[in-house]
Amino acid sequence: MSRGLTFWNDETIRLIRENFIAVSVPTWVAKAPGPEGEFLRQAGINKRWVTSSGYMHRISARGKFLGAPPCDAVLEKFQELPEAERKPGALSFGKLAATEQLIPAPPEGGMVLRVHARFLARDDSGQLRHAQTTDFPLMLAKANVLRSWNLFLQPNTEYMWLTRDELRALVPASPMKGQQLKVDPAIAMRMARFHLTPQRATTSEGGIIHPKRVKEARLRLKVESVTPQHIHMKLEGRVHWGSDFESDKATTPNGPTVPPTCKASSSSVS
Repeated sequence: MSRGLTFWNDETIRLIRENFIAVSVPTWVAKAPGPEGEFLRQAGINKRWVTSSGYMHRISARGKFLGAPPCDAVLEKFQELPEAERKPGALSFGKLAATEQLIPAPPEGGMVLRVHARFLARDDSGQLRHAQTTDFPLMLAKANVLRSWNLFLQPNTEYMWLTRDELRALVPASPMKGQQLKVDPAIAMRMARFHLTPQRATTSEGGIIHPKRVKEARLRLKVESVTPQHIHMKLEGRVHWGSDFESDKATTPNGPTVPPTCKASSSSVS
């Protein structure tokens, strides 16, 4: 883990953003038949995987191996390639047929929402604040875990898709300032199950909640302002899932939060 934390620093992230295209390739796509799998195999991606420790490989669009970290050495290798391989449009591809697309595309005419998630905690006055590693007492004695969670507790981004019909249903036919409308419960449920769970907030992977675990999921839109060019609306709501809090069963690193009640009895023998 220490190598990964050393590699993923602000300088490296900036260098990647400015000079590379970061992609995540599912293993099964690289092995699948069809144009997408063939392209990935031609580029050698199926033989070069990324891990959390920073083990990565850089390749050109034609599949030429450029090297592993550090990134500046890879950039030098890239500059040595012929200009025809480096300039935009060096490779051209026809449009994939619907039956050839392995990874689903966003719905036509719909919208892709950017979802920002971050763990929050409450301070002594009850106000929300950013969560810290010290909010997890069971981790305090685990230095490596604390270093990892220091990254996991940072803001995370993922994406939620809306269909064209869902998008249209969110816009009032005759919007007026102060107007309120309920959002389709299916949208609130999808957000509750797939986008607001703790695991998704840290890694954008897994963490899907079963519908039976969602106790409440509701959203409401309020029209804040209306102009001939724009409609400004505010989305608010509440999601509640998981188990109900029972103080007599809750525990801390030092035991139950509420000491058990002891009942004494006495008897006499004559």
